[in-house]
Amino acid sequence: MMSDPTETEIRQSAMNILSMREQSRSELFRKLVRKYPEARDKIEAVVEQLAGNDFQSDERFAESFVRSRINRGYGPIRISAELRQKGVDREAVSEILPDISDDSWFEMAVEAQTRKFSGKTANDQKEKAKQMRYLIYRGYTSQQAIKALDASKK
Repeated sequence: MMSDPTETEIRQSAMNILSMREQSRSELFRKLVRKYPEARDKIEAVVEQLAGNDFQSDERFAESFVRSRINRGYGPIRISAELRQKGVDREAVSEILPDISDDSWFEMAVEAQTRKFSGKTANDQKEKAKQMRYLIYRGYTSQQAIKALDASKK
């Protein structure tokens, strides 16, 4: 059986985790609890302290995560859902995503559609439905998907 870890050991583990990439507060907490299940109170204190000293920041994590997902071609709905899954609260999500204009999301939807379907226009209903499902699955709104499909016809 493992001995009770000290806050220093927990902090060191947390810093190692954070050195790999930004983490949301809840992700960091979950990872530390997996490693030290008997020390929840100490973990809570360490995570709180790291956030207070700005070593951990949900805002920084969310900004990094959004950039990463946009680069992969995901839309606002999917990104928002994934952030909430990672433990970022709705308020923080709603502060970050509106910084991106509707026109930008539309352009990203066109880019995702072009990349996936090699610029193939959706001429028949079956192909249009297929491309629409793809864009909605990627997290774009139905309006963005419709505009992207219309733009690909031109």
